[in-house]
Amino acid sequence: MKMRGVLVYTSWSHVDLQTNNRRYDPKLGIADLGNKEIREIEIPSGARVTIEVASRRFCTFKKNDEKYCLAPVYSANGMPYCRACMSIIPSIKCLMGEPQCNIKDAPRSKKCIISGFYKDICTVPRYHYLLVYPMDHNMVYLKVGIERETIHPNRILEQGAPVIAIYAKTPNIWIGRKVEVSSRLFLEQFVGKAYRGLKIGHASEKKRSIIMIERLIRSTGLPEESLDLYMESHASEGIFDKLTQIAMYIGKSLTKEFREYSVDVNVIKGIEIYDMRTDLLRYDKIEEVGNFKDNVVLKGTSVGWLGSYLLLKEKNALRIVDFRKIKGHLITITIEN
Repeated sequence: MKMRGVLVYTSWSHVDLQTNNRRYDPKLGIADLGNKEIREIEIPSGARVTIEVASRRFCTFKKNDEKYCLAPVYSANGMPYCRACMSIIPSIKCLMGEPQCNIKDAPRSKKCIISGFYKDICTVPRYHYLLVYPMDHNMVYLKVGIERETIHPNRILEQGAPVIAIYAKTPNIWIGRKVEVSSRLFLEQFVGKAYRGLKIGHASEKKRSIIMIERLIRSTGLPEESLDLYMESHASEGIFDKLTQIAMYIGKSLTKEFREYSVDVNVIKGIEIYDMRTDLLRYDKIEEVGNFKDNVVLKGTSVGWLGSYLLLKEKNALRIVDFRKIKGHLITITIEN
């Protein structure tokens, strides 16, 4: 199978967290530059794949007509922008999820209506979630985030956390952002403390998920050792059970702090959702692939996915390919099962 076009999304929105009983791969949305039609493709674990990523980038803003813009993206002072969308988007910061007005003043301009921001983004309810990553065998990293109800659970799953807790739901972006910022500050009180034998070493939204993914891989599979054998030999430690307990404990603490918007804490084991061939998880080195300023060609066997990070093995190297960085690029994907 071969598909060429602009990557407009890497989606986990097809996953039902309530009735999950199987493993999933994300759906990649590829847009045709000509007719703008979307085709979806999945890269299954075990498949041989070639991914050609062109340095050219295109706008992936979805307009009111449900079509993606796909105009060329330019850069000014390190900030990407689309000339075709500048006339309808209220603000670049709005596009990045940072509202530039107060709730009582919204919608502040005609652009808010024309672009669909006010209806489809600003006034949509938000889920609030906690991500729990192992930093090593006796330390964890916490991270909170926010996600629009209309794309749930895409944002929750794309970051590759092994354990997730949903703890609140807010009615719009303004209240959502306030609760998110307050949640970050609330987590700081747990830094340095221990729970179930695991020390909480970091609680910052700024730490990159790619670092956590690498540490997650290292915590569950050592060089020249497969994940399933490692987990079998260390079953008594129950690392993921401990992460689940921590997620529930911190999640309940967050619901008490934000009682007005709290929901019953829902703890999800992401590690049981992501499709992965554990027998292929043997490697001598790990490499991060996230720079696509130049044309890049990647080849290898898909080990599987951790969120929106494809684990691609070529010989003894395990490459972590960040598909969030590929969004908007012209790509060609060739899959051989």
